[in-house]
Amino acid sequence: GGDQGVLVGINSLEGRREYLDIVENEFDKPVTDVIRRNFERGIVQGEYRDHDSGNLAYLFAAANAYGNRCSILGEWNDRQNLDFSLFSLRVLSEHLGVGDQLIALFQTRQ
Repeated sequence: GGDQGVLVGINSLEGRREYLDIVENEFDKPVTDVIRRNFERGIVQGEYRDHDSGNLAYLFAAANAYGNRCSILGEWNDRQNLDFSLFSLRVLSEHLGVGDQLIALFQTRQ
């Protein structure tokens, strides 16, 4: 439901693939680093079970990137992407031992 920015003006499949390459190359590392730091903080503070925060961050970022890719390429609609994202968060939450606390951070008001 947010502003799609330049994406709305990219009509060809090849253009969307090039857009994805740029987005994934430029944003993957910084976003994954932020997520990793948050997981580390949660593990240190005892909020999460002790896991490798780098691996958890990578799993989260990979699931997010996959959902975005399917949406941008027109393979999924917004609902399918949301369902996949929530499923991924539920699996991750179980491994972290935080129940639905993590999911609540990402749910939107309906």
